[in-house]
Amino acid sequence: MRLKAWPAFARRRIGSGKNPRPARNCSRCLDSIEQCQLEAGDFVGPLEQGILHWSRVHELADVVVGNQTGRPTAESVTLFKSVGVAIDDLAVAARVLACAEEAGLGRKLPW
Repeated sequence: MRLKAWPAFARRRIGSGKNPRPARNCSRCLDSIEQCQLEAGDFVGPLEQGILHWSRVHELADVVVGNQTGRPTAESVTLFKSVGVAIDDLAVAARVLACAEEAGLGRKLPW
């Protein structure tokens, strides 16, 4: 998977200025469209410039389960924006804990 993170300063960099190519010629993937519409100021510039349209953005969960195509070719680039959805953090933490326990790593701490 070829993935480019969508940093917080993206409003100034992605799709604005002299080179809008990174935002125009890539797949766009988010952890939550709804949360990004509420929280992610990074999208203001590209939305106002017509470079980004919500209809062309997919949630990572839809790509993972095969409901949406992540990249059409192996050379394609995907921009990923995460606003930090807690359920995702919880799922990753549970998996990390399970792997650590399975490998006999770590130790329990008193509460």
